[in-house]
Amino acid sequence: MDINWTLVTIAGALLAQGAAVVWAVSSMVSDIQYNMDNIADIENSTARLADDIHENDVMIARIDANVEAIKGALNVLIKREHAQR
Repeated sequence: MDINWTLVTIAGALLAQGAAVVWAVSSMVSDIQYNMDNIADIENSTARLADDIHENDVMIARIDANVEAIKGALNVLIKREHAQR
């Protein structure tokens, strides 16, 4: 029985190449899933951050309004003090 080593070598190379393709595709699918999970986490973090920023903007607006009201009250008091002198 005479073995054709050229065919055996080609068949072995094709099998090795097929295994490498399967491994590469599996690795890519795993990476894609990992990245999708990370993207979802980042989207959630961004949404929470946007909510926090909005709440901070509202608080700053309230503080500004209170400061303006205090300034107005102080101006009234100063004017009364000057009027009484």
